[in-house]
Amino acid sequence: MASEKFCCPLPWAKHLKSPSENYLNGWVSCVSDWLELRKKFEHSKSLHFVGSRKRGNFGEIELAPLNDNDAVGLPPSPLSTATTEQQDVHSKSIGIINASTPGIASHYVRFAHEKSGIQSTDGVPFIITSTYTLSCMYGRDRNKQNKIKQAEIREKELKGDNPACKKRRRLRCSRKIGCPAKIKLTEMIRFPDFKSNSYKKTSLNERSRALRDAIQSGKNLMAERRIYISLP
Repeated sequence: MASEKFCCPLPWAKHLKSPSENYLNGWVSCVSDWLELRKKFEHSKSLHFVGSRKRGNFGEIELAPLNDNDAVGLPPSPLSTATTEQQDVHSKSIGIINASTPGIASHYVRFAHEKSGIQSTDGVPFIITSTYTLSCMYGRDRNKQNKIKQAEIREKELKGDNPACKKRRRLRCSRKIGCPAKIKLTEMIRFPDFKSNSYKKTSLNERSRALRDAIQSGKNLMAERRIYISLP
């Protein structure tokens, strides 16, 4: 019996670009798309995920509209002849960025990132500007040691010569049970104008060096934002 084919098997699937077969990995073009995906994922799983670790200014780097090309001396964008609907879609992820923007010059230029498993399949170099990890609401109790310490202090106070007034015992148990489920986000800025047409080391190094020089000079550059998502 042939297996049935679903056009959209999961509520959040339509928001992921270049999704994996199980729709747990892919990318979105902006923070608003990520928030919509998160909302549908949490609702379908009846779970809530909370931020546990953030590195960098996640979602805070702004891209100027492509319509400003004339002002920054860039060649006309192919999107300038696109329909209004197509421009609206691309405006979320493609724009102009000034290389002197805080958080740009301090990052490595990459064509791959082994830790997150991200690979530039089209030869476009990128920098990773931030990462964000969200843990399950039933995850590890990060305040466990502090709670134990506070309990020991209260116990000593009750056994002393002048015991403090005994507090009402908390009857509700913590919902933290050590669930390992996590959502991992990796935000990157790509630079299409510095694309390498070859994956030879010499070509990658040459394009990487050219991009670093442009960043160090503080130029305005064409940029594309992507937020890679790994769902549990």
